[in-house]
Amino acid sequence: MDSQSKHKKRIVAYLISLCVVAIVLLIVYLYHNSVSKNEYVISGKDADTDNGVYLINEISKSWLEREGGLLGAEYDCMIVNRTKDDIYDWTVTMHVDGEYEIDSDWSGIYDTDGSYILVRPMEYNETVEKNDEQTFGFILHTRGKAVIDSYEVSYFRNSDVRRDPLFWIAVCLLGIIMILGVTDIYYGQRYMILQKAHEENNTILEQSFTTFAKIIDAKDSYTKGHSMRVAIYSRLLAEEMGLSKEEQHRIYMIGMMHDIGKIGVTDAILNKPGKLDNFEREVIQTHVEVGGDILKDLSAIPDIADGARYHHERWDGAGYSEHLSGEEIPLIARIICVADSFDAMSSERCYRKSLSMPLIREELEACSGKQFDPGIVPYMIKLIDEEKVPVAVDI
Repeated sequence: MDSQSKHKKRIVAYLISLCVVAIVLLIVYLYHNSVSKNEYVISGKDADTDNGVYLINEISKSWLEREGGLLGAEYDCMIVNRTKDDIYDWTVTMHVDGEYEIDSDWSGIYDTDGSYILVRPMEYNETVEKNDEQTFGFILHTRGKAVIDSYEVSYFRNSDVRRDPLFWIAVCLLGIIMILGVTDIYYGQRYMILQKAHEENNTILEQSFTTFAKIIDAKDSYTKGHSMRVAIYSRLLAEEMGLSKEEQHRIYMIGMMHDIGKIGVTDAILNKPGKLDNFEREVIQTHVEVGGDILKDLSAIPDIADGARYHHERWDGAGYSEHLSGEEIPLIARIICVADSFDAMSSERCYRKSLSMPLIREELEACSGKQFDPGIVPYMIKLIDEEKVPVAVDI
């Protein structure tokens, strides 16, 4: 999956997360809204004077009216709200034990229903804010010792969603997701721009390497296309070995430059049709050191100089020019060594025709653990058996 697809998937994940958190916030809000629409009823015996809603009804003064034999009492009442929410549309229902009549009243709307007095608020005092009170009162005439012996307070409440921990958890999550999303989008876009520039630069670099590879191969009429084929075989080996896409591409680029040192070898030696003498062989062998020196400062592709300098080292230490052996030889050079030898055997040279695949297969097996890394040879044989090699390249 490329980085652009991953970036799009992350954005989709952020959007889904935002939707989930928004739904949670909506549920919390609807819950509190529904709580506000519920009616609560508190009776005098159940009143919580510390954290609830309750009524104080006190007789501030009383008297006896001798003509009618009525007892008069002035009730000063107070609805007390000790909850954390505002309450509204309150109604107080008081029970009077005996005959009664209301002589006068204030700060409320009064109705009577048998032995009950119902008090509803005026417009200005219909809401009792949290930790606040509302007062009302009336004068009650009774016969005998009739008194208010019980009461109920019914009300609705405005539930504050901001006091719900879940609300703030959802808000924090929403903020975190938004910050992460915006940050990811911003840096994702910058990354895409840099990635595009990197791909453009990589294309330029690959085109340059391809051109250089063709220039190298043009010096030898019998090995045209050799560098490109070695690069392709090296990449196929890296793929079979399970190396990453980045490693496969890096090995491909290094494979194209593995013989760059041959530009320092004269055409007369490179194109000599007969057997090379000892001096000429020594000159040919210098191409690995020349190539390594040419590429040592090219930091754009890590270890590119190793491919040129060590691809003629042997697993048994009998190679050149530093006589490294086994895993002392960089992995890249060991891969290129197998790819280079396969192409040499499968291509026509000035001194012989190309070998058949069965002969090449036998040669690879015979040299496994001697010239070649025994861990890489099976992958080359697999490529042969699956007919993925040899390949033809445009020259």
